[in-house]
Amino acid sequence: MAAHVSTPSTVATNGVLNPMLTQIQGPNALTSAEALTRAPAENRSNVFGKPDLYHGAQQQHGIAQTDTLNSNSSSHAASVRHISHHSDALQRIVTVNEPQFPQVPVHASPLQQYSPISTPLSDLTYVGYLPVPVSAISCVADEYDDDAERKPEIGAEPSLQFARETWWDTLLGLYSMQVQPQGGSVSILTPGRRDSVSQQITSDLRFLFKASNYWFSFVNVPRFFARLMDPVTRSRLQPSLVLAAVAVANFIRSSEQENGEKGRTWALTLRDRAQSALEASLNARWVDESLVQASWLIAFFEISAHPLHSAVRVRSSLSMLDSLVRSLAMPSLDQDDHRASVFASHTVPTVVSSPSVSPPISPWNSRLPQPVSAARPSSPPGECACAAYTLGNNWSHAQELTPLWLMTPAWNRDSSDAEVRKEESRRVVWSAVTLVAGYTSYTSASNPLPTMDLFLMNAANYALLFPGESLVATSTGPSRKETVWALYMRTMLLWHTCIRMRSNTILGDPEKAQFAVSAWLEVDKIEEALNSHTCGIERAFLFQGREYLFKNSNLLFHRKKAEEWLTHQASVAKRTMYGLQTITGQPNVSLARRPFFIFWFMSQVNRALLLWSCDNTLTIALDVSKALLGPIEYMMSMWPCPEQQKRYQDLRANLSNACYLAGVPPPSPMNVSSHLPRS
Repeated sequence: MAAHVSTPSTVATNGVLNPMLTQIQGPNALTSAEALTRAPAENRSNVFGKPDLYHGAQQQHGIAQTDTLNSNSSSHAASVRHISHHSDALQRIVTVNEPQFPQVPVHASPLQQYSPISTPLSDLTYVGYLPVPVSAISCVADEYDDDAERKPEIGAEPSLQFARETWWDTLLGLYSMQVQPQGGSVSILTPGRRDSVSQQITSDLRFLFKASNYWFSFVNVPRFFARLMDPVTRSRLQPSLVLAAVAVANFIRSSEQENGEKGRTWALTLRDRAQSALEASLNARWVDESLVQASWLIAFFEISAHPLHSAVRVRSSLSMLDSLVRSLAMPSLDQDDHRASVFASHTVPTVVSSPSVSPPISPWNSRLPQPVSAARPSSPPGECACAAYTLGNNWSHAQELTPLWLMTPAWNRDSSDAEVRKEESRRVVWSAVTLVAGYTSYTSASNPLPTMDLFLMNAANYALLFPGESLVATSTGPSRKETVWALYMRTMLLWHTCIRMRSNTILGDPEKAQFAVSAWLEVDKIEEALNSHTCGIERAFLFQGREYLFKNSNLLFHRKKAEEWLTHQASVAKRTMYGLQTITGQPNVSLARRPFFIFWFMSQVNRALLLWSCDNTLTIALDVSKALLGPIEYMMSMWPCPEQQKRYQDLRANLSNACYLAGVPPPSPMNVSSHLPRS
């Protein structure tokens, strides 16, 4: 890794990144911070071109496929744009031998058709370069320095070309040693061995996309594999993205029921390699949306219950993710698009939307239609139109390759490569919002843990289309702002705004009181819009948006809503032990492969205890807390985590003390065998 020298003036001048980078902790944090402050002053077209891989390279390999909506769909689906994944032969891509993918001929290269010079600068800002306010910092410092000529020159960083050409071979060697150790030495890979290891890596990646939940749907799977399997485009793929992906893939199937301690150790090794590759890209000023995706995967790894989990590691990874998103100005990607909603500072984030037209339904309804399959046509008359825009309804391979993403928005088949990358950028931002919301929800319910204040949490920083908003037709489709996907993101923006308002020292009590009233009205507005949906997306998403609505409602002062929330938690705790599919309606969803859920269950216990402490007559809160111990203790047996176990002991002690004060039986002694799910 190249060494860097950062002057005090450079660090102090960087008003864009330093507020977030100061939160990054760990042995390599300084290098990462310095790398972000030392951005190029000019664009480097020779490094970041615009290959139209989504249409060009994939078609060269014969994998482009257009799936259109069923012509016999309901009337509202007639206006839906053609949206799909391009991957008729995706199965072939991820299973054939690597040598069968020749280099794209020069005469057919998309690079000749789309030269970097013809690419608008606005298209490149979010995919290849740091914004001018960041990249110009070092130049400004030297321009007004009288002693600049007398300063010793520091050589530029080594070229990244070697790393780009060899990272795949390095990964093959690393996997080869893991699968078949060679006494600690790296042996030369024979063609047969190389092919076998390549198959193992692609198998791990396929498993990740098949077993991961909807949070991961920011990856365009066909494009990802097309880039990975083509030696030409692979060199332009961030090594940290692949490393982080295989790290998460190996980790989520390394519970005590599957690969065990050995698998977790291997996953941690891959995670560390991913972190090193990410920081190497930062040092070399190679920053694009794929690096943000890699950072998201690392942050996801850290929020899960793994052997080295700690608050420091979690906050460091989230701060890095937040800094990268901020440096590329990704939340304001659509600032020139009139469809994008914008919000003012210190106000409730609201949008102008049309009134609901469908009949309302009860919240927390787990009996809604199950997620659509690839063979099911779009929603019949009488249902909301969201299902017509789902991935499951518009990509024939979704059921096989991404079965838990069926209810996420589809991809527009007419998009150019630049537009696909732009959509990936939107989606990874919203996935980052979801990730941060989960962590802030946990910390807000756990008094010892301070809440972070991130760039992603400030709604005033956004001018970004909501998930699925670029797909929905305005004439007969649902309101762009009132799909379940958009409503959930609006809920999380509202949640973060309320979190930030609690620590606001600028506004006085009258302004905060007005804010509280406006927030309450927005909660009712979003809840009414969600009640009008019959598409089943909420069930597949575990009613996550409802959770934040109820938290925003301030359950401490609304007993009816508190009782409703507690009743739902009791139902979740009971049905979880019969398998997550009883809640989501999605088959093959294993709680043993959800190491990140354990802290969510713990936060629910903390929140229930808080309700009881404010109203001791609310003894149902104690019953719910005891019921939630079952899923927690089961997951503890599956995912050993010293930090989590320590926090759980404190949590259990608090619950036992509350039960003693309330005169109700305490929780039963820990018995993992009694908590095993039945599926």
